Parts: sequence; C-alpha cells; structure tokens
Amino acid sequence: MAVAATMGSADAASFIRLYMVPGMQHCGGGSGATVFGQQAPGAAGDPEHNVSAALERWVEQGIAPGPIVASKIVGENHAHLLLRLQRYR
Repeated sequence: MAVAATMGSADAASFIRLYMVPGMQHCGGGSGATVFGQQAPGAAGDPEHNVSAALERWVEQGIAPGPIVASKIVGENHAHLLLRLQRYR
C-alpha cells in the first residue's frame, strides 16, 4: 500500500496486483488452493487459470490480470477445491 500512497492508485495499478489465497500456507500446503495453473490439466496457456500465462499476457500484450481460478488437487488430478481469486484492493 506504500507504493499506492506514494505513486497514486492508478499508477500503482499499472504494474502491481496482489492476490490473497485463503488457507494457503507459505510456499504451498494448507487447506486452501495451491495450484494456479502449474499442475492443472489444460490450463497451460489460459490466463484465467494459469498465473504465469496471466503475467506473460500482461507484459507482452498489456492486458492486466483479472480473476485467477486456483485449485487444490488431491489424488490423481482431481480438483478438491476451486477458488476464483480476485485482486486485493
């Protein structure tokens, strides 16, 4: 929030996004979602399901990330939990 206070919200929003993930522990684990496209089948190039693809699209095409769908995978690639993460404001 210090960046927004110094630069103004509009300027800060041009290059900063923060997504809070309820239940996720530091570096993964916990009861919350821990997959943001890196292990989700079929999510490789989808910016709504893959945080890396969202970042790439922002840098290369100027389209800022919107909501990101995150999941918790258990067993043989079965989604146990799906969350639509919104940007923190």
